[in-house]
Amino acid sequence: MRSRTKTKKSKNRNHLGGTGGGSFHEDPLTKYEEEILDIIKNNNDVTITKNVETENFTISGNEPKKLINTSKKVPKRQTKFLKNSGAAVEMFEKTYKQKLSNKENYMVKKLELLERIAVSKEKTAIAKEKIAASNERNANATEKMCDVLKDISEAIKEFI
Repeated sequence: MRSRTKTKKSKNRNHLGGTGGGSFHEDPLTKYEEEILDIIKNNNDVTITKNVETENFTISGNEPKKLINTSKKVPKRQTKFLKNSGAAVEMFEKTYKQKLSNKENYMVKKLELLERIAVSKEKTAIAKEKIAASNERNANATEKMCDVLKDISEAIKEFI
């Protein structure tokens, strides 16, 4: 709060001394900010404390100052959430465990699928090797048949 107030005052002072043209635009200080600046000027040993339940600020230092009340109340909603925080933790833990279980099941199924794919690829590789060997045998048999046909063709030419 002290830092924000000093920053606001500093911006106003710098804008006033600026030579950029245009009109002066002041961000006016609230009465609370003016009180804070007075306290800072008079005494740097001032402490500002805030009561969370009542939203009241207490200013204390060498010269005790009056109580500043922002007249804000703590929303009931926040206290409701605090009362149910144990249940929220249990619900989070249950949800987290369920997510872990789902993830584990997913990974197991994925691993099974990958294993099936690997086996399938191995079988495909074996089948391709057999096809290649069969093609090689067919090529050899065709080559031999061509040689036999060539010999027969030459024999027929000699006979004629």
